[in-house]
Amino acid sequence: MEPLHELLYLLSCHVLEGDELDTCVDAVRSADTSEDLDWIDEAHERREFAVQGELSEWVAIGDKVDELHELISDGFSDPLPPYPYPDDKRDFTPPMYFRWLDGVLAQRGPGYELLLWNNPYDDNLHALAVHRAEMPRILELSHALGFSPSRATDMFSF
Repeated sequence: MEPLHELLYLLSCHVLEGDELDTCVDAVRSADTSEDLDWIDEAHERREFAVQGELSEWVAIGDKVDELHELISDGFSDPLPPYPYPDDKRDFTPPMYFRWLDGVLAQRGPGYELLLWNNPYDDNLHALAVHRAEMPRILELSHALGFSPSRATDMFSF
């Protein structure tokens, strides 16, 4: 399977297939010359932005981790446990949340992991829950295509 096809297939957790997958791949490829995206200078950044647009059904976007949590939870037929609000919000930082969420997602179905998709054009977090076993391949394909997503547990490890 061609790398961009494979990446979109994996990011959609195997939902995108056939003509629908081909249509999404074509849209990402055409982002290089899209007048709608001429405000983005670099072609690879246009494609990266287009991937997120094509996968909007699977991308959770929130400006705060508790908001993001609700959107991620909505993506599952069986909701995630509620966001673990501590008595003192300073005691539960985003890195702590992403580590907690990683354990929760690992227990779901085939095991999921949260991928943060790069979007430097706003202040939101853009995330996809993907099959945990496929995360290394997703990162490999993404980087080979010039994209820069990261594991949520790596993004905030400071």
